[in-house]
Parts: sequence; C-alpha cells; structure tokens
Amino acid sequence: MPRRVHRAGRFVDAVFVVGVLFKAVSGVVELAAGLPLLVFGAQPLVALTDHVVDWLITVDPDNAFAPVLSTGVAGLGSAGTVLAAVYLLFHGVVKIAIVLALVRGSRGGFLASIGALAVFLVLQLVELVVAPGVGVAVLAAVDAVLLGLTWREYRRGHTLSDAWRAVFHRGARVPAR
Repeated sequence: MPRRVHRAGRFVDAVFVVGVLFKAVSGVVELAAGLPLLVFGAQPLVALTDHVVDWLITVDPDNAFAPVLSTGVAGLGSAGTVLAAVYLLFHGVVKIAIVLALVRGSRGGFLASIGALAVFLVLQLVELVVAPGVGVAVLAAVDAVLLGLTWREYRRGHTLSDAWRAVFHRGARVPAR
C-alpha cells in the first residue's frame, strides 16, 4: 500500500535529487572540458579561462573564485594537459554512468553507483590529506552525503523517480516496496 511522504522525508528526497542533478551537470561539464582539452591542448582552455577571469573581476573586483580558476589552469603543460584531459573524461563518464544507473533504478545500478561514489570519496579524502583545499573538502562532503542518500534509497527500495515524485508532486504517494 502506498504511504504518504512526510516533510522530512521530502527534504531528504530533495537533497538526493539535487545531488544527483549536481553529479549529472558536473559530469557533462567534465566531458565538455576534457574532450577539447585532449584534442586541442591547453592553450584554448587557458585563453577561455583568462576571459572568464577578466569578466569575473570586472563584475566583482574582490571575486574569490577568479584567482582559484586562473591558478587551476596555469600549470597545465603538455603532459599535464593529457593527464588532466584523461582524468576529466574518465571522471565525467563515471559520473554520467552513476546518474544513468540511478535513473534506471535497478538494484545492481544502485550498487554500482554506491561503489563508484565510495571510490570517489576515498580518492578525495586522500587528496584532502595530501593537498588540503576547500574545493576538495566541499566535493568530498557532497559525495559523502550523496553516498549516504543513495544507500538510503537503495535500502528503502526506492528509485530516483520515486524521490523525484516525492519532491515535485506535493502529497505524492511513494509505493512501499
């Protein structure tokens, strides 16, 4: 028998849906950055970054993100470019695969997603120990929350579609499985 979704459950479902959307968007961005980086090299990326940084500083001279962005691409050499491109492409493909597995809602897809998120989290924690940074800490926190929520949905037998309906269809009934 379907059960009514409570407000707290709807909030948790909303966090899960937003986390999965974040993964989807970041996966697409990584693919969109990795492919041209692999094909054309670092120079176009550096030029584009310079334009974005100039615009950010024009809009807000005290912008804290502009120097981080500029520093992020400044050290790309030819070997670094290939490595960065392969990393972005691999990471993007895995993120998109995670999202697709969660959209499909299969039990095996959930387990694969949980495994991939766990690997990402371990790598981010290692990177956080080796080279601490706010960005890595935020990504690790997001992945930890998404990992926990994915595990929750897996244990409840719910799919991403169930969470979506609970969030966007007020008073929706989610089937008990």
